[in-house]
Amino acid sequence: MSAAPPPEHKLRQWAYLHLRRPERWEDDIETLGYAQDRDEAETVANALAYLRGEDPPLSFPSKSLGVAVLYAHWIEERFGTPLLASLDDPELFWGSDRHFRPYSDARALYDAILAGAPQLPSSRGAPPASASLRKTLGYFLEEFSA
Repeated sequence: MSAAPPPEHKLRQWAYLHLRRPERWEDDIETLGYAQDRDEAETVANALAYLRGEDPPLSFPSKSLGVAVLYAHWIEERFGTPLLASLDDPELFWGSDRHFRPYSDARALYDAILAGAPQLPSSRGAPPASASLRKTLGYFLEEFSA
């Protein structure tokens, strides 16, 4: 019996990363500079502010967790993979985000973020009002439309 093929979103992501990915992102954090969240409360607060479209200061791991929640939401919306399954995928970002932690490694943080999260924007229809959420959606669409 042969193994099941990878999910469609993983095939699209692989194609993007191996065939179309830019050498350097326009908003590379090493160029922009960033802060580290001081504690878990600040991580949750900053991630929630990002998800509300408030454009908080660039800090990690809150930005990574917020982006992971959005990607997992959009993957569920477009491909049917449950949100928590995507959040627990250690290859959600294929190693491109050193601050990302899968759900099973940061359960309390994700649970607090998900409990306080606003209605997450759709990947279809009108783009989010927030510039940073629009940029994240643009990256997602570029990556998963391959």
